[in-house]
Formats: sequence, structure tokens, C-alpha cells
Amino acid sequence: MADYGTFSQTLLKTAVHYALTPYLPDLSHTSSPSDSQEREDELAEVLKRLRVTNSRSKARSIIQQVMVNEAYVLNNPTTLSVTKYNIRRSQILKELGLMSAKGVQLWPPTSQTLITRLGGRWSTAMEICGLSAAQDGALGRLNVRFTDDDRVNALRDFFNHCEQTGITPSYSAYTKWSRNQDTRVPSGASLRQVYGTWNRAVSLIRPINPPVGE
Repeated sequence: MADYGTFSQTLLKTAVHYALTPYLPDLSHTSSPSDSQEREDELAEVLKRLRVTNSRSKARSIIQQVMVNEAYVLNNPTTLSVTKYNIRRSQILKELGLMSAKGVQLWPPTSQTLITRLGGRWSTAMEICGLSAAQDGALGRLNVRFTDDDRVNALRDFFNHCEQTGITPSYSAYTKWSRNQDTRVPSGASLRQVYGTWNRAVSLIRPINPPVGE
């Protein structure tokens, strides 16, 4: 059974196909295959451990939708980008009432987890899931070395630098700062690819009000 730190490949694929839901045609009138109990049990256990309210019914609803989506994708070429996955993941976490906590890997997993666990590239991960990677979802192998903690730590160090020097923590300032570090840190472009926008990346460290310059 999946635990806090590790999800089975089945649950990784489940996350991807569930994230597809708003990007597919309306499939609400499509019946889902009945053989889903094992996946439902696995997801229900994970959601229960994450203290999701009504974990069993939510797992059942998710798996039913996933199976409908999988049946559609089987006969219809479908793409999913990192940006779209990240946006949808944030929405799902809110729907499940989940917030980041140290030492706990949330479901759906991050796009970086999918990349690391499913072949080392977003395009490979999507192929394993029966999809294709959209153009804005391409991530190279150089990005795989960075974990979520690496990115958060880099942003935190950057903000400390900005406070010490009095500069505005903009995207362009981060790009310049990252190039001058003694150790390799995530590039500004890779942060945008993973989180969708610079402001969304910055929101990991502090609320943005007003938005920080792109």
C-alpha cells in the first residue's frame, strides 16, 4: 500500500488522468468501467492517511472519473503540459483540503515527482501514462536534479539576498542572481515551467501583494 513518501505507479498515473478532467470534452454522461475496487482502496488509504474528510467517497469519485478519462484517452490522442498539470494539481489539493506539510508527500504528487518516477522527462512520463507532452511542458534532464525543497530553498536564499541588498525580487533579478551562485540552483525558466508563473513560484515563500514583477 502506498505510504506518505512513496506512491505506486498506479497512483501516479491516476493523478495524471484525474488532472486531465477539465481539459477533456464533457464526459459526464459516460459510464465508467466497473473494475476499479483495487485502485479505489489504494487511493482511499492514501487520502485517509492524509486526513482527507470522507476519504472513501472522494476516492471512489476520483477513480470513477479517472477510468472515464482513461477510456477517452485510449481512443483520442491527448496532451498534457507541466503548466496545466500544476494548475490542476493546486485546484485538486484545495478540493481535498490539503496543504503542504514538512515530511508529507501530498497526492496528487508534484510534476517533479512524476518526472523523477516516470522516466526522467515530462514527455516520457506522459508517454508512460498514454499521453503526449504539450510544447510548454517539456522539461530537460538537467531540471530533474532539483527537488521541491531545492527550489524552495533557492527562492528563500534569493529573497534573503534581495532584503540584504534592497533590490526588488523580480524574475529578471532572480535570473541574474541564479547565474552568479557558486552552486547550481534552479533557473528562472525552470521555475516558470514547474510552477506556471514567476508569481506562483514566489507564493511558495511569501504572499504576493502586490504581484512581484515578472
